[in-house]
Amino acid sequence: MDEEKKIEEKNLDENSEKSEEEPQKTENNDEKIEIRIKEEDTKPVEEHKKHKIGKKVRSENVVIVLGIIVIVVLLVNTVMSAITISKLKEKIGDAKEFSKPVPVNLFVIRDNTCNDCFDVSSIIEEVKKSNVEIINEENIDIKSGKAKEFIGKYLIGKIPAIVVEVNGNISKLESLRTIFDIRDNALIFTKALPPYIDVQTGEVKGRVSVTKLIDSECKDCPNLEQLILQLKQAGIVLSSDKEVDIKTEQGKSI
Repeated sequence: MDEEKKIEEKNLDENSEKSEEEPQKTENNDEKIEIRIKEEDTKPVEEHKKHKIGKKVRSENVVIVLGIIVIVVLLVNTVMSAITISKLKEKIGDAKEFSKPVPVNLFVIRDNTCNDCFDVSSIIEEVKKSNVEIINEENIDIKSGKAKEFIGKYLIGKIPAIVVEVNGNISKLESLRTIFDIRDNALIFTKALPPYIDVQTGEVKGRVSVTKLIDSECKDCPNLEQLILQLKQAGIVLSSDKEVDIKTEQGKSI
């Protein structure tokens, strides 16, 4: 009996120990679960914070990049504006300079004995109407030393001739190039129409003499005066204009 009691007591003791151990294990498990829950609860908060911080950093970086772009654009615009203004001022300066009259010396070479030689008055007027400031204007006779100097220097073959010596930018007188030749920064007019003096021979070239052969008894013959007028209107200078009757000795010889 005593042994049975001892065994029962022993079993009771073991059961009581087990019952004591089980609550302790349960408490430990609860603590672990609570720790895991806390860890799981804190993870989304930390991730949210990290995401918020990253988003803020990215936003700041975007703002910095945009600021740099704006500064670069402003600098480029400033530089381009400065260049444009500089070029505009340069062009305005060039235009003002180009509009200034060109200083020139005007010399007209004539043969004072040739009264019917080509009249250069209209050519002189064209020069004066262009963008020039005439410093000196002079008429020179072909026999003078100065005329001979110009004839040799500028290879002049016809008289009358005009020499315009330019003391500036000759390109500003482009409008005169249709009637003048450019030689050694001078404008030379040697395109005189007949009659003119041939410098090589000294003779007058291009004079026209008209002899009208008529029949004084012919009442129905055409009047030649209209034809003579047309010749004059064409710029032909008539040195003489005479009529010869066909019945005269001179008429018969013609």
